[in-house]
Amino acid sequence: MNGEGDEIIFKHYQNVAKQYGLAPTSSMKDQVIRDGEVKFFISAISEVLKNKDGAGQSLFDVGCGNGHLLQTLREHFPKLKLYGLEFHPDLCQLAKSRNISECEVIQGDMRRELNIFGTHDIVVTERSVINLLSKAEQNIAFTNIAAVIKNDGHYIFSESFEEPKRNINRARKEMALPDDVAPSKHNLWLSEEDLELLPTLGLKEIETSTPKNYLSTHFYITRVFHPCVLPGGGRAGAGEFQNFFNQALAPAIGNYSPILFRVFVKSK
Repeated sequence: MNGEGDEIIFKHYQNVAKQYGLAPTSSMKDQVIRDGEVKFFISAISEVLKNKDGAGQSLFDVGCGNGHLLQTLREHFPKLKLYGLEFHPDLCQLAKSRNISECEVIQGDMRRELNIFGTHDIVVTERSVINLLSKAEQNIAFTNIAAVIKNDGHYIFSESFEEPKRNINRARKEMALPDDVAPSKHNLWLSEEDLELLPTLGLKEIETSTPKNYLSTHFYITRVFHPCVLPGGGRAGAGEFQNFFNQALAPAIGNYSPILFRVFVKSK
């Protein structure tokens, strides 16, 4: 491990692996968020594959955790060759234990060269770049990711950003709620400024059918609306209130979700 930051990450995900095992709640208790992420990846991959089945193409999940996303992608894209890289040995072993067909998973570090499997048509990260606790290390990860994407290939991610955090905490303040939304100690959220590196690596952002702020409404419901009207003794967390308003209101209203969905294409 490389110092205090790695130790924080290691201990956190050791607990995650022990507590959640192969469950979809691993690394994300809020299943509206997790389900939204998975649907986004499926939709975005379908679009960049131009609705083909992925035969002859490969996808690399960098920071694959317990393999939940890889297993789901296998079900939707049976001919797409899958690869996974996971930093924590316990999570890596869990991912391997799924025995996903045509999928190879190894333990590794995105701060190192990632060409162990060659280059890929698609690379994905799901809240994994934010696990690097310095901007310099995040830049190294982006550089390494870009290096293993084929020309005309795609980088698809769900990562957390600072800018929406300010919006939602401002909304909470209006309702006399304390600042609540902030990175966990094992995360360093990105900023829009950080993404200025990506064009220099040949990565150009493109739009897909899923808005990047898809989870914004859910974050406002759960971090502002629900705590504001919750009566004393009422039940916090997921339940009928949140389920109702998630169905009653359109997604992607405002810019209140730190977790953003982004897609980039690599040009020569």
